[in-house]
Amino acid sequence: MALSKRGSKEELISLSEIESILVQLDNKLEEIHGQKEELAKRLTIDPQNQTIATLLTKIEKIAKEIKSMRLEIEESQQIFIAAISAVSKARKEQSLFNKEQDKKKSFSSSSTKIAQPTPPGKVLGKFIVPDWIRDRSSASLIVSKNNECIATIDLSKRDCFILGKQRELVHIPLEHDSISRQHIAIIHGQPDESLPLGWYLIDLNSVHGTFIEYLDSQSSSYSQRQKCKPNKPYYLNFGSKFTLAKSSRMYTVQPDPIRRQQEYETKFSSSRNSAPSPMSGQGDDANTALKRSLPDHDATEIENSSPGERAHEEHYQYLNSQSKKRRKGNGADS
Repeated sequence: MALSKRGSKEELISLSEIESILVQLDNKLEEIHGQKEELAKRLTIDPQNQTIATLLTKIEKIAKEIKSMRLEIEESQQIFIAAISAVSKARKEQSLFNKEQDKKKSFSSSSTKIAQPTPPGKVLGKFIVPDWIRDRSSASLIVSKNNECIATIDLSKRDCFILGKQRELVHIPLEHDSISRQHIAIIHGQPDESLPLGWYLIDLNSVHGTFIEYLDSQSSSYSQRQKCKPNKPYYLNFGSKFTLAKSSRMYTVQPDPIRRQQEYETKFSSSRNSAPSPMSGQGDDANTALKRSLPDHDATEIENSSPGERAHEEHYQYLNSQSKKRRKGNGADS
């Protein structure tokens, strides 16, 4: 049987034995059927022969028992086959699960260590690190599939990431068949003075391309999906997302909430001597009052940021203002 060949050696032998028993029972039933016909003929000739009648009754009983036994063995065979199929399916699902876990580990392990700055001009396979690479900032690359997050990459761990299929030439290995060996680079820097300092995506002349969508901070909607030109840097603002080749995985750039909070705490602790005006104005709304409690440059950042960034920044600044008030109160008590 085809199913048994996919099983283990023990499964193959057991199924063969069951089939052999069923064949033997079929042969026995055929033999008994012939004996029944012979006895029935003899009983027709001599209806009063009790010996033949008794023997015929016994043979019919044996045939009935064999049929019942055969039916039970067939049912057991079907249960056994179903069990083998279930085990095979479970093994396959476990294998797929293990592969997904390995992928998650490869994503997380690739961004757990803080790497040294990448020198300009360094050769990484077919990619040469550009001379505009510098610094790094806190951001996360959210990897999702079917609207479910499957991994998060901390971009602040490196200033240069290579994504692709050839493990020895990339920082983040990918396995989809349509993805090139070195598919894209994600670099922190400033390609030109007219462009902002930040994270940039570069398609490394991939076979099946890279596709990007930008989030409009005003309308909170995404731009039309566009294919990246090879070797051209594309700015990755918060909310922008991209896909690689024919893979269904979506990569979305988001701020790192924990790191951004730490950055704001550091920023405000360094400027705590220049105390902001107290939160006042009974007719002010919460945002206006919050801006009054912050240094001018931070209020400007709130006005110029996107809705997603604004929510993060206002939340962290509010926490910081509350922390300052508590510290001030503790100082007065002492």
